[in-house]
Amino acid sequence: MRIRRKKCWFVLFLLKVSFNIALTFELTRFLNKAMMLKNSYLLLLFLGASYSSFADLSIEGHYQGKNLFIQNPEDEDGFGFCVTNATVNGDPISDGIQSSAFEINFAEFNLKIGDAVFIVLEHGIGCKPKILNPEVLLPKSTFVVADGGISCTPDGTLTWTTTGESGKLTFTIEQYRWNKWVAIGEVDGLGTEGPNKYSFMYLLTQARIKYA
Repeated sequence: MRIRRKKCWFVLFLLKVSFNIALTFELTRFLNKAMMLKNSYLLLLFLGASYSSFADLSIEGHYQGKNLFIQNPEDEDGFGFCVTNATVNGDPISDGIQSSAFEINFAEFNLKIGDAVFIVLEHGIGCKPKILNPEVLLPKSTFVVADGGISCTPDGTLTWTTTGESGKLTFTIEQYRWNKWVAIGEVDGLGTEGPNKYSFMYLLTQARIKYA
């Protein structure tokens, strides 16, 4: 009987030890998973905070020979200025953005009159820069109708040739009927020096028609 009791106690002891080892192993696995989840959560929280701490202000247009001026307030902490990075067509502005106002000198980017420009200003969430003269990027109506002017063909095609365009503008075709000018279509301009040739198909009528 004593031998049997010893064997039973020994078996119970082994079961207890095995149970403790298994419990410790499972607890360790649980803690490791919890730590991994915590680290992942902290990483996502950090990435989210980093992502949301900046914003972009962008403007696009065409270079017309004039520079752009930016009003740059202090950041929300008061230790620097709002704009942290600025690019023109993907190329960074070399210096000058750490001031209350700065100028974007397009001549540094070897742009020609009429070239497309895309400006991005990266800034803090708690502040916002202001573009003081965005109109300088708007194309101007500088084109001249070339010799030969505007012509109409019997099949209803309106053609014209231009030179001197300094940006992409839309040509609006108007037809004079019912004693007034009526817009009947549009043609996108090329925006280059030219000569640029354009055409537009119009509806023939029996009445006398003027085009502008």
